[in-house]
Amino acid sequence: KLSSPAMRQRHWKQVVRFVRTDIVDLSAAALPDMELGDLMKLRLHDAYEENGKELYNPSDLANLVSKAEEEVSVEDVIRVLESVWLSRNFSLRTRSRNRQNAISNKTSARSSRQGSAFRAKGLRGPRSSGRSNASDNTAATAGPSPDPVSVLVEVESIFETLENHHSLLSRSATATLSEDFLKWQRRLQTIETVAGMWMRAQEIWDELEDIFATSSVAASLAEEARIFFSCDRQYRQVMTEVSANANISHRF
Repeated sequence: KLSSPAMRQRHWKQVVRFVRTDIVDLSAAALPDMELGDLMKLRLHDAYEENGKELYNPSDLANLVSKAEEEVSVEDVIRVLESVWLSRNFSLRTRSRNRQNAISNKTSARSSRQGSAFRAKGLRGPRSSGRSNASDNTAATAGPSPDPVSVLVEVESIFETLENHHSLLSRSATATLSEDFLKWQRRLQTIETVAGMWMRAQEIWDELEDIFATSSVAASLAEEARIFFSCDRQYRQVMTEVSANANISHRF
């Protein structure tokens, strides 16, 4: 078992600690040229000293080799994760808002019913009719940007890959987890959480953009329109940055 290619320098140093000798050169340069005579010097063939005292427990060697092979398995998984995620990009599509009269008429007709919908999304609903119309006019003329904007698409494939890689990590988990293993475990969890929240925010933004696309709705729900237009600018700024560099690992 000691001939396993999984045995690295750190493992051979552990072997030396077992037999309590340092007469063999375990440098990185010397290890590939280790011969049978070197192993004989370690007295691995004899687990007992001359006085009958146990020199080392042979099962410790077997466990060490098993641990080394598990570590190699984890390293292989990490290489797979790196090869996938360091080159994986978000899929984007350019979305242009279409101000058709049909949409405008439909949106205006339902404007009186929007108060409860906005409150469900965390907005505050329409103000009383007694407030000044100054901010109403500002909100109505500001409007969501007519410029095209990139949106996330095909995120299902990202979640499928995440599920597969979570499973890979789970199967390769060992008693002693490397920092790289823990780092990738955290990174995959972060990607999954943020991508889910991102898609939910995008769905809400898409719905509200259609609602506030007409000046009549923006005027009747001026405070809500002001909040949305601010969010709209932030969202577009984020998506502009993502379009410039859509690599997933760049963001996580």
